Amino acid sequence: KNPIVVVDWIVGQSDRSLSDPLPLPCEHQSRLSDVLRQVWKLHGFQDDQDADATIAETIMHAAFDDPQQMTLDRVSMSQLKNMLLDPMRQPVQNKRYHLLVSLAEAETLRRIAHTDMGKDQPALAPSSSAFALRLLDSFETPMDVSGGYQPGPPFQRNRAEQLLRFFNCDTNFNSMQLNLLVKGLQHDEIHLRARFFESVSRCRRRADTGNWRLQPIGEIG
Repeated sequence: KNPIVVVDWIVGQSDRSLSDPLPLPCEHQSRLSDVLRQVWKLHGFQDDQDADATIAETIMHAAFDDPQQMTLDRVSMSQLKNMLLDPMRQPVQNKRYHLLVSLAEAETLRRIAHTDMGKDQPALAPSSSAFALRLLDSFETPMDVSGGYQPGPPFQRNRAEQLLRFFNCDTNFNSMQLNLLVKGLQHDEIHLRARFFESVSRCRRRADTGNWRLQPIGEIG
């Protein structure tokens, strides 16, 4: 078995700003408004009435898997929509990438990172760059890091992990992992997700991917 190593690479440590959120298509925004109107109606509220904060807490928990207590007793429909679209709930750091490399390539990166080449010849370019090496089976804890490495937003790391598991044709995901995976694939059409998964799984010697639609991963395709 040839393990694949994930490189959590930051190009330029000085830039720790968060990227702009991906724009939500107009049809998705309209759909979100329709769903919120249905929720309001099911709970006996008019569109212009404020709903109980417990309703908003339930929706936010389902959307982000992160239960948070509301500071308000009542929440309007527009307030809840803005909270759902708030990019700070899903922060993504600029110039942070997750790359797949072979074990031999990872060993080369480790050697470069820990070699003192002097001030006039930095090991990485730009000199403020840094990286961590991770294994997919133990993604949260890096196996090694270069000097100056700082972890990024947990959402970005966790989303990358589930996307890499999808690329690896894993089929067993819990509800929280599926939520993160869908967030990473939300701009890809459903039939294209299924086609990609089936195409890659045909290249792997795994008997459990043949009936993938009957397993948890089937919910995304």
